[in-house]
Amino acid sequence: MNIDIHAGKRALCKLNGQWEVCEINEGIARLDKDGLFIPVHIFKGNQYKDINVNDLFLDAFEIDYSLTLYPEYYMKKEKYIEFIESEDFDRTLENAYVSDGDYGYYSVAKYTRNWLEKQPFDYIVRED
Repeated sequence: MNIDIHAGKRALCKLNGQWEVCEINEGIARLDKDGLFIPVHIFKGNQYKDINVNDLFLDAFEIDYSLTLYPEYYMKKEKYIEFIESEDFDRTLENAYVSDGDYGYYSVAKYTRNWLEKQPFDYIVRED
């Protein structure tokens, strides 16, 4: 198993039961009886904490700027909800990710208004 973890890597960390955008900090990881803790900078509130590696989501990917020029592939969450409720939507062909506008994170798990509205991100990135 190969884990891509390095200083400067964008990630999500679970903080108080919510996913928050963070960046892995340069520093010393700590191992104790509760696990491996990695230093991170949490953007919301400009916090620095050590987060258990099990509470990190490390599969973030940078959104290519050129993709943002295509509104059918990069859209606000509200517009995406309109799309999935339209006749043009085919869930069998759909593959999309939640995004903060700069990075994509995890796949859309349910193509429903309710699921999407609960997500803490404002954008959706679709794949061809």
